[in-house]
Amino acid sequence: MARIAGVTIPSEKQVETALTYIYGIGPKFASTILAAAKVKPTTRVKDLTEAEVSQITFEHRLPSLNGGCLLA
Repeated sequence: MARIAGVTIPSEKQVETALTYIYGIGPKFASTILAAAKVKPTTRVKDLTEAEVSQITFEHRLPSLNGGCLLA
């Protein structure tokens, strides 16, 4: 199981769906995060590499580091 933003996301779900388990992330924001991280939305969480999890975590934190503005 991957842990992002202090939340353990389900490993059997597709990553785009699993990200919505995190408070504040809806389908649109999940898609934006995955596009910026260059991760396929249909990848299962259990198949993510450590580098992909790190990139998703970085992209999730990016808007808060830029004053809440999405760079999409």
